[in-house]
Amino acid sequence: MYKTKTSQNLLLVATTLLLLVNLFVIYQFTLFENRVLRTLGTLVFLLFIIRLKPKDTILLVAFFLFLVVDIATIFYENIIFNKLASLFKMIGYLGLIFYIFKKVKLVQLKNFLWVFSAVLIALTLYLMQLVLSVAQASFIDGVQNILFYCYGFIIILLGSFTAYYHTVSTSSASLFFLFFVFGIVLSDICGFIGYYLGFESYYFLDRIFYLFGFYFFIKHIWVSTKEVKNSFHKEM
Repeated sequence: MYKTKTSQNLLLVATTLLLLVNLFVIYQFTLFENRVLRTLGTLVFLLFIIRLKPKDTILLVAFFLFLVVDIATIFYENIIFNKLASLFKMIGYLGLIFYIFKKVKLVQLKNFLWVFSAVLIALTLYLMQLVLSVAQASFIDGVQNILFYCYGFIIILLGSFTAYYHTVSTSSASLFFLFFVFGIVLSDICGFIGYYLGFESYYFLDRIFYLFGFYFFIKHIWVSTKEVKNSFHKEM
């Protein structure tokens, strides 16, 4: 119990320090240093994951994909790394969706929620079209248009299924996962606005949501691992 409490405090301290350092670097240095520090922050979270030794390989694979995305984003202006960052991020998000499928049965979803999701998708695609009309000039090539729509569709599904997962589960683990998903999605949106629309102040929000998201990602793994252990002991 003591070790768990100490580790959680250490996670909070590490996340807070990362936040302060990141905000300082965003304010004082260039986009390159900003990206490098984000990658280093992801490596710090990796140390906590290694310590936890989670049993679910989907979460591990998704995290490593996000780490690869951070590394590729350092060289984002390169046409190859640009595409790799987008593709690996989408694969990572699809992995999270599959992780949710393992947790809940979607047959329980009521009809009005399916309708709500359909309306949400249509509205989001419309908003994406409006944003694309402004940001398209900054895209490297036409492939980014396709990746942009695919990414948008995937995060809509991820957000919808994550909210549903918490609705049917209402556990600490599902709540932490909800915070994680919405944190990284909001981080992506703010990063997009900062980079493609030129509102550089959004980089601060990008990093705040990113660290917020991965803080709760670690918390989700923590609680889930504890639940698995308790279930095992009960069976014994």
